[in-house]
Parts: sequence; C-alpha cells; structure tokens
Amino acid sequence: MIVFACSSIPLAKNIAKKLKAKFSKLEVKRFPDGEIYLRFREEVRNKDVLIVQSLANNPNEKIVELLFSSLTAKELKAKRVLAIIPYLAYMRQDKSFKKGECISAKILPKLIECCKINAIFTLNPHLHRIKSLSEIFSIPVFELS
Repeated sequence: MIVFACSSIPLAKNIAKKLKAKFSKLEVKRFPDGEIYLRFREEVRNKDVLIVQSLANNPNEKIVELLFSSLTAKELKAKRVLAIIPYLAYMRQDKSFKKGECISAKILPKLIECCKINAIFTLNPHLHRIKSLSEIFSIPVFELS
C-alpha cells in the first residue's frame, strides 16, 4: 500500500506511519490560468492506493484534486483506490428548501463514485436529515469518530 497526500500532508504521513506503509506526496501545481497539474511520482500499478484529502478550506479546489488523483490512480492500474476524507464537504445541503436549490449532499457522492474509488473513510460527517452516508453512497463508506 502507498499513502498519497494531496493537501493533507502531515495527516497522510501519520497514517502511513501507523499503517507501516510507504508515503508519497502527489505533485500538485497550478498552471497560470489556475488549472491543476497533478502527477504521481510513485508506481501504483497493482498496488493499493490510499489518497488522503480533507475537503475543508477551499473545498472546490480540493474536490478536483481528489477526483483527478483517484481517476489517475485507476488509469495507472492501481489495484484499489481508497480515500481518507477527514472533512467531507457539502453534506449540509441535504434538502431543497427553495425551488431550484442544489442538493449538494446527493451530488458530491455521485462525483466521487464516478472516480472509481473503492471505499471512503471520513470523520464525523455533518449529517442532518441523512442518517448514514450509506444512504447517499453506493460504495462502502466508513464513518469514524
């Protein structure tokens, strides 16, 4: 197993240490127009890949990093892609209160599932009317505290 860090470098290092797994930082840069450049520096073919990415503070940018890294790992033939997402953004808007409102708590899981992530681990999600993340995700999600 290789533990990769997007923005959550100290946490990813600690997780790798606890798992006695290899740690690697993803190379993430910005192009002049703000687009993301992402590169795996380690070979991931036939390996379990654990991507650590909190979605707190600038969640939109961090979601793109998570989506790009998980899909890239799959394209590079990783055996499994697991995501540790300590803060899972967009869970508060779980109902439409006004006509035309986006229900982000139902859309984010669909985006994540499109990236072929095999399982997610998250901490204390901010759920209100949704009782469990298994109601909105079709992949295994482990809610830790």
